[in-house]
Amino acid sequence: NWPKERFMFYVHDNSRINCKVTKDNAHGVRVNGMAGLWQLGGGDSVIYSGSLLYLPWTAYQFNGDIRPLQDNYDAFMKHIRTVYERKQGKGSSLVIPNDVIGDWLSLPQIAAGPWLAQHPEIREAWMEGVTYGAHPKSRRSFMATVIHRDMVGICARIAMTLGYHEDHVWLSTLYDQMTTAINETFYDSGAATYGKHPDNGPWGTDIEDSFALETSVVPQEQREAVFQTLVTGLRARNYSPITGILATQPLLSV
Repeated sequence: NWPKERFMFYVHDNSRINCKVTKDNAHGVRVNGMAGLWQLGGGDSVIYSGSLLYLPWTAYQFNGDIRPLQDNYDAFMKHIRTVYERKQGKGSSLVIPNDVIGDWLSLPQIAAGPWLAQHPEIREAWMEGVTYGAHPKSRRSFMATVIHRDMVGICARIAMTLGYHEDHVWLSTLYDQMTTAINETFYDSGAATYGKHPDNGPWGTDIEDSFALETSVVPQEQREAVFQTLVTGLRARNYSPITGILATQPLLSV
């Protein structure tokens, strides 16, 4: 899943494990239409489907093992097309998730809980009407679209590597469309951020801006401005990040 854990390839020879995990993931896609958290009751979450593509692609980059890409390419494409049909649909380039998975720092009582309790209108907007603990979360559609866009980009590179030209063209076009949709929908040019309520409370924009920078969603001419928004928020909180398990690695990378 995200983050893309490359260190595992330096610790052990994981070639056979990689083949097994990728084969199992691909089987799940062939049965359910897309990867997800079926075993954990989480359904077809887009965010936690990443290992389907991240693991075999990272392994190929590290050790040149192309077998998992060749053997499971049909499942990779099925996952991408199923998300396109189920969660994008009708030509939309944004992923509209049906789960409550996002990213957050799970310290609401210590950090933002009391402050949000005094500002119910902001809490409602932050939570997007979804009750899931007491902590404000990242934008679910933003997170799902950014991560799925990253997977589309990886699948495009796999298609090119294996010589599937038509798939590569379709995936590359979808990737560009998703990039445009993310910027048109979520980017606040006045505040130079992809986050919600950048001026309200202690939560800042760490999650959204870290992901946008790490995955190259941000246009080159806007990168410095978004980075400065991110750093300004960190400084205001004495360098206390509000990222959870997903966004901490992108935060450190950028």
